[in-house]
Amino acid sequence: MAGMKDSSTTSSRRLIAAVVFTLGLALAGLWTNTVGYSVNLVPSGLEDIVGVASADAFRLGRLLTAVLFLVFARRIPKIQQILVSMAAVLMSVASATLIIAFHQSLMDSTMLALGAVFVAIASYSFLVWVFYRHFAKHFPTNWSIWCICASLVLEVLLSAIVSMLVPSEVQMLLVVVTPILVTALYYIACALDRPYTEPRLTQRISAGFEKYALLAQVVLITVALVFIQALSASGTWGETRGATIGMEPLSWPLLLLIAAVIVALTLLVFILPRRLSLSLRCIIGFTATLAGLQILALANDLTAPLSVQALTVGIEQFSHLVRWMMIIECVRLISISSYRVAGVAHAASALAALLWMHVLEPLAITSSIFVMILVYLLLLAVVFIFIWGYTHRQLTPWLDTDTAQAAATQAALSGFAQRFDLSAREREILALLLQGQKRVQIEQTTGLSEGTVKTHISNIYRKLDVHSKHEMHQLYLACSEKEL
Repeated sequence: MAGMKDSSTTSSRRLIAAVVFTLGLALAGLWTNTVGYSVNLVPSGLEDIVGVASADAFRLGRLLTAVLFLVFARRIPKIQQILVSMAAVLMSVASATLIIAFHQSLMDSTMLALGAVFVAIASYSFLVWVFYRHFAKHFPTNWSIWCICASLVLEVLLSAIVSMLVPSEVQMLLVVVTPILVTALYYIACALDRPYTEPRLTQRISAGFEKYALLAQVVLITVALVFIQALSASGTWGETRGATIGMEPLSWPLLLLIAAVIVALTLLVFILPRRLSLSLRCIIGFTATLAGLQILALANDLTAPLSVQALTVGIEQFSHLVRWMMIIECVRLISISSYRVAGVAHAASALAALLWMHVLEPLAITSSIFVMILVYLLLLAVVFIFIWGYTHRQLTPWLDTDTAQAAATQAALSGFAQRFDLSAREREILALLLQGQKRVQIEQTTGLSEGTVKTHISNIYRKLDVHSKHEMHQLYLACSEKEL
């Protein structure tokens, strides 16, 4: 009974942590929508001037974060908690600076505002990545999918409510306070979840083409989605979308339609075919995004343009889930720093956006047909890399990562147990210890008495020549790395 109660408490606390993480991510999205899309933060008459320049500041801020991730990938995790607090403070101060920039005469208002956007977005990029990194390392795949889906739905609803119903003065206060609130939610969720995090025993890809194939898929999907979002502002897809959701007063039925599109696509693409590998589901999601936007573009002469616009926004929001799940899969499977993966993804996003604005648009080659062809070519490249990468794998290529790697994990445990001459029962208990189970839980799982379990654990420690669970786990990981 004690073991069952322990397990129930663990699940409840993890569920609460997931809800808190979801709310924090949604509020972070509300912050960026309010700063990026609301005209209430900029004096009347300067929207166009500031808008173009702030877009560059936004992308350069993200590029700065990417460079820092790549250069300090191994050092950042050691001081991550400190950096989270620093990022929140910088976001709040930069948001306040943006607001007061046009109400002072000591400095050039526009330059001060752009500097504030640059600092705020660099900090925001780090803070948001910390959330997604936690999903990648601490939550099962389906939990991550539903949490990110829920955060996207909440982001749309909250952004629309704030833009339609909240006075501009309150919006200004929100952009200053929200980063601190997001950080507080992050710390609360970590406090709830961290003690119950189980180590992942999946086989990681340490070398070869396949390692870089996953990274290449992240880059290609990121670049393609940047181009898709650019086309949503103008061109064929833009004709169905209209103004940004944060600036367009939509009715509640249309907002609910957007939410329904995000949830429905998540269910159809990521949840129902759960035995497929996550990479394959991301490719299917990428294809569904393109197909949906293409269909809506062909239907832009319908008599319900606002409904078509809502569908377009829903599909665009879903595309963010596709991108982040591809990044999460990359973090879980390849044996390089998670911050390095994030650095590559952020750099690809920022550079693609700068390429669009400063190269493709000035050269007048950003027609809808040209970009759509380019995006479809990127999709073909992603599919090609996926197939080629998986032909070099020993694991079952089309199955979900957890399912496909179960056999590999069992083989690794068998080899480890044989190396240290563990009995079958000792191997079973070793596996449960590596999964993070406590002695009481092991008694409940195996049906053995307290004394028997203690004896087996003592024998395991003696044969492995270790004195704690931490040492045992480190020894197992070290042996697994040598096998790879």
